[in-house]
Amino acid sequence: MGLIHIDRDNIGRNYSEVNLKEVTAGGDVYYGEAKELKKKIEITDKDLEESINTYLERVKEERKRERSEEHELGREGVYIEPELMIRKETPTRETPTSDKKPGQEKEYEFIKIRLSELLSKKGMKYIVVADSGMGKTTLLKELVLMVAEKKLRSEVVPVYIHLRELENCSKTNDLIAQLADKLKLQDEFINHLYERGRFLFLLDGIDQVFTWGNFPSLFRNGLFGKNMVLVAGRPYAYYMHKDTFKEYIYITIGNFDRIRIQKYLGEYYHQEQVKEFIAQNRAVASIPIILRLIKDIVRGGEFPALKKRTALYGKIIDELLRVTIDLSTLQLPVSEIPDRQTLRKRFSLLSYHTLKQGELGRFSKERVFSDLCSLLQITPEGFNFLTRMGIIYDILESEKETEEIVFRHQSFQEYLAACQLKEELFKDNQLNEGVLKECLEYRFWDETIVFTVGLLDKERAKILIRKIEGYDSYLAGLCLGEYRGGRSDFGRLMERLFKGIVDEEARKVLVRIADIETISKIIERLKDKDKDVRWSAAYALGKIGSDRAVELLIERLKD
Repeated sequence: MGLIHIDRDNIGRNYSEVNLKEVTAGGDVYYGEAKELKKKIEITDKDLEESINTYLERVKEERKRERSEEHELGREGVYIEPELMIRKETPTRETPTSDKKPGQEKEYEFIKIRLSELLSKKGMKYIVVADSGMGKTTLLKELVLMVAEKKLRSEVVPVYIHLRELENCSKTNDLIAQLADKLKLQDEFINHLYERGRFLFLLDGIDQVFTWGNFPSLFRNGLFGKNMVLVAGRPYAYYMHKDTFKEYIYITIGNFDRIRIQKYLGEYYHQEQVKEFIAQNRAVASIPIILRLIKDIVRGGEFPALKKRTALYGKIIDELLRVTIDLSTLQLPVSEIPDRQTLRKRFSLLSYHTLKQGELGRFSKERVFSDLCSLLQITPEGFNFLTRMGIIYDILESEKETEEIVFRHQSFQEYLAACQLKEELFKDNQLNEGVLKECLEYRFWDETIVFTVGLLDKERAKILIRKIEGYDSYLAGLCLGEYRGGRSDFGRLMERLFKGIVDEEARKVLVRIADIETISKIIERLKDKDKDVRWSAAYALGKIGSDRAVELLIERLKD
């Protein structure tokens, strides 16, 4: 009787793939025994579906619990499905300026697509690219729930994974073992689903993996097999690793339109101060995280007259720290309880130093513990107290699966880090160019720099923006959105942005910092003799959602 070899390292995972014809000299198992073994581990459809349903029920309970916790904190679990747009290359427009040269960037158009359409194509690989606060993480988590509740018809088994969880994952067997542990299913079931492309991997945080390490290989070496993948992150992270995702279909999340804004805010939308803030900050107010913060503030009382995004974040942090907590009931092992002002300062230092160490949106106490105790000048028990209070005050969260501390939103870390960066940049009332250059070296500091401008008085902010302009005019343009002075102080910078409106980066800046005067100047360009300029102006106005531009855009449909 012929003898066969079975790879014993794969026991419990790959027996269904045993090659019954392979004959070797070692690791012998009789042919008949191998056939019997394979027969035993055959998985019936009934067993498989029961296991999947058990997992999905657990997913529903976990997500409902998360929503319940949000409700207890005064935030209803309201989810408004965003507008998703898939990027497709456009034919070159026939204009004198549109002749493509070697190496010149392609032109794209964005077409609306529904979640149901995305899930209808088996084995597809997507990357969702959107700015801070656009709801990327929420989209991935809600997608798991929608499939579990069968609101989306699909046979996929959705799994939400933060990329940090895959830090030590390099082989298929590593992934299978990790999934078995995460989903609490047998390895055989996981392998069965994996081989048949039944998984929908929802991978979060490409912008929160600073060291990156082995992550390019996760996407290049076919680790996810025939399964569907939807990975999400910010634009700068995508462009840094563009080649890694060249086979992935690009999707972006659109800003909330007026209907979505009203639906999300409900009765609060009609408060005069809220309507005024939205009217003056249409582009900013169409970002989901901003709407959530507005709602949090309004629930606590009258919405204040806020002009800038930085002021809004300052208000919400103040509101969170103002919550009265009976600390004596918490049995915290500290000899001295710091006041709120000291806590805020320490949260700012914590945010600044974790960001400086490349811990984006989250941090591992194990990785940063000793360094942060020294930098914050607190004892280990004081550090544990700080993170505990951050969780209690809803600034931080505890990630059970990765044992990491997570900022409620990455923008919280960026705002709080800006509070400290302001001090680092202007010690002795002089701009420290060394500190600025260190920040400008990495794109993940951009949002913190913008917040810093909003925290500075007009004169120091002007000095900072002028210095930034010498390195990155687009970042300098973004800073104008939070600048307390008038845009006329930076007339040449604004003119460069208007002249460069055909450039995607310039358009993004103009959309984000749009005010009444900016919108008027973009409207003027609807009559430009250059077709590319007219198209770019129309596209920008569509993104801003300006009521003033509607009739003009309708007229231009004939163009």
